[in-house]
Amino acid sequence: MILKWLFIVITNLLLLSSCNIDSKELPDLIIPTPEEGKSSVAGQIANKSGESLANTTVRLAEVYRDDLDTQKGAFLLDTAFSPGAITNEQGVFIIASLPSGEYVLVVGDVESNNYVIISDDSGEAQTWNLPQNESLNLGKIIVDFDFGNN
Repeated sequence: MILKWLFIVITNLLLLSSCNIDSKELPDLIIPTPEEGKSSVAGQIANKSGESLANTTVRLAEVYRDDLDTQKGAFLLDTAFSPGAITNEQGVFIIASLPSGEYVLVVGDVESNNYVIISDDSGEAQTWNLPQNESLNLGKIIVDFDFGNN
């Protein structure tokens, strides 16, 4: 009888140990379905070493385009009203049900001048179009800056 229980315990321990999740993997992002006419966005922030940046502020600055020349534009970050989130322990952020439109991603604390604007390969601010009724996964975003806890 003892051997039977010992076999069951050892078998369960082996099964449980094979189910460990590697915390270094990019977590599956379950992005909430946005409200009707809105958008949702999510991603993960990490430093150049690949370490996730926890407790880091992420904000979306709305892009405004010139009516006569849509190649020209500017973005506006309003710390009181621009949509944003704080990353969790894995560096993941989710911003749900925000107005659809074109945005720039700002990571860090703009009020203390400790931030970075995510840029594309040319050095220009990277823009993302968030269409109505859709969720966008930005994936892992690497920043060349370590914000600490802000």
